[in-house]
Amino acid sequence: MLEERARALHEHLQKHAIKYYSDFGSAPVTVQLVNTSLHRSSTLYHFNLNGDARQRRVVVKTPPLANAPEQISAITEPADKFRIEYEALASIYEYFNTLQDARFAAIRPLDFIANQLGIVMEEVDEPSLRWLFAKASRLQPWANPGNLYECFRNAGAWLRAFHALPRRAQAVERDAHAQDYFFAIEKFTAFLAETVREKEFFEGLAHTASRIARGILPERLPLGITHGDYALRNLLIGPRQRVRAIDTQAKWLMPIYEDLAYFLVGLITTWPQVLSQGLAFGNEALQRFEQEFLAGYFEREPIPWETIRLFKIKILLLKWSANVHRMQKPDSGLHSRVTTVRRKLLQRFYRKCMLALLNPPPRG
Repeated sequence: MLEERARALHEHLQKHAIKYYSDFGSAPVTVQLVNTSLHRSSTLYHFNLNGDARQRRVVVKTPPLANAPEQISAITEPADKFRIEYEALASIYEYFNTLQDARFAAIRPLDFIANQLGIVMEEVDEPSLRWLFAKASRLQPWANPGNLYECFRNAGAWLRAFHALPRRAQAVERDAHAQDYFFAIEKFTAFLAETVREKEFFEGLAHTASRIARGILPERLPLGITHGDYALRNLLIGPRQRVRAIDTQAKWLMPIYEDLAYFLVGLITTWPQVLSQGLAFGNEALQRFEQEFLAGYFEREPIPWETIRLFKIKILLLKWSANVHRMQKPDSGLHSRVTTVRRKLLQRFYRKCMLALLNPPPRG
């Protein structure tokens, strides 16, 4: 299946390469498959296109293979997921080009191969923010943190611009009201109270979060087109700390705080942080990166710290619930022991992070 799909993609690229890059001229274009990478929710094919002394690199993203190894096979998703993502990429690329802001870029989509559900995109050779952030840990401090601070500011600014993306016809409102927040907190804490067996802790957490929310959340929350996976790994950093984001369908219209909190919770729960139980990055460093990110997003507006804290609590509960659910699957042998250790590390660290959110230090 892997070779059959690769051949079909190769033939399509051979036929249409001149449409993607007119500067190839009339010379024949040769197409070379360089690499194939299997992921839980997709398979990526990396190609070189060579013609008229020029080379272009493209990547084709397709659904995961039906015969992929179990550990990387995906949950079945609607067949139109990839078409929606392609249309979103096209809208995002056009939108960010019109902004003409040197801080921002977007992935250029080239084609959608309907019979393979393949998204053809220009390949970008830029490091992820996750890779750059890892270099700033206590284990390997970065020589120029100022550049990294600017990356975080630009990441916040990019997200603000993205949230203002014109609403697409497919965009659907979701979790738009304060009541939706209360429902999510109740659902996640009830699940964790039962599975983690810390009923008193999670009931107290639900009470505290709901009490704070009732005092500050408006009945209807400010909405924006939601990225849905705005994480360090999905942000690519180019020259002069330019930011571009990948992996979004842009199909939901949700509270802007969802993406903000998702990014910030991801920042404090990287795997090095979990393994070291919070020693890889100090609190002051993490707070500085958070400050830069939010300053980039809100610009001259006051930062709604308490609202963001509420949504960080929600997102951390979501991540905690997802990890507990994932690790409930039966394992055996060495894998079972690894899962047990991983679960204990995550539980301990998530609890530590949650306590910090419930009892934040004074600002200023």
